[in-house]
Amino acid sequence: MGVPSVSGETYIMFKRAMTVIAACWLLSGCFILDNLEFALFPPMAPNPFETPPAPLGLKEVVEERLAVIGPEPGETTGMTVFEPVGGGNGSAVVWILGLNHRSYYQQSLHETLASYGYTVVVPDNRPYKFADLDFHNSIIRAATLAVDALSDGRIGEGIDPSKIAVGGFSIGGPLACFVAAERPAVRTAFAWAPLEPPFWMRFDSEDFLPFVTQPILLVEGARDTVAPPGTWLSRLTDFAGTGSSDIITVVLGEGVHYYFQQPDEADASNAPTTITREDQMGRAIVATLLWLDFQMLAPLEGS
Repeated sequence: MGVPSVSGETYIMFKRAMTVIAACWLLSGCFILDNLEFALFPPMAPNPFETPPAPLGLKEVVEERLAVIGPEPGETTGMTVFEPVGGGNGSAVVWILGLNHRSYYQQSLHETLASYGYTVVVPDNRPYKFADLDFHNSIIRAATLAVDALSDGRIGEGIDPSKIAVGGFSIGGPLACFVAAERPAVRTAFAWAPLEPPFWMRFDSEDFLPFVTQPILLVEGARDTVAPPGTWLSRLTDFAGTGSSDIITVVLGEGVHYYFQQPDEADASNAPTTITREDQMGRAIVATLLWLDFQMLAPLEGS
């Protein structure tokens, strides 16, 4: 009651000062973390090739942006769609990106597949944050939404729901296998330089791989130090429901991790190599196209 004592006023001022200091520390920490995340996983500039790295098919290709409505109220997901003009072969591919990647990171893959009649859908990723423990789940939700939209006709024309494949680069490869487990009707899964997401993303392949039964293609680089060849194969061999005879690995001699994408800003992290980006991308695309043609265009057993 009455006028506070000098010591009481000092204590109040001390508490206020400490609150301000703590708030400034927290804000500066968030600022530093945001900048660190951006520095580690920045969006890279497009790097279009002057000439296609793999032979193109006969179809012209159109690229468009779509906002696909999800199951939750007000939920939409942006997707980039590559479609063959005049209709395709009834097959589709959902491509899953790695950390903070954009659809143009594997632009030549998407355009080449579409030129041979495949509809290719690339769902957007939200920017990666260290504290975003739902990041990989958001990617899976977007990819399964793409599979569902292809199956029910919201994306593409004349797509056969039994002829949908899922694939991805880096962490997108294991996530493609997860989507295959979530959607058993997916015909096949494939992965370029598959890298299992880090443990803090709460992603354990042992939990879902037993439910993966589709044939799987792995395309890896012999000199990849980020995702060494054979690493994801060992996980599949140990835990996947897919039989070992249905897992095919293509190892590209002299191949390195960041030549599986077109932007060149991460090349300093590659091991020394004698292969060119165009050569590696071309070989990876051809291997993928041959796999998809074999898996998707042949009739299913018993049909």
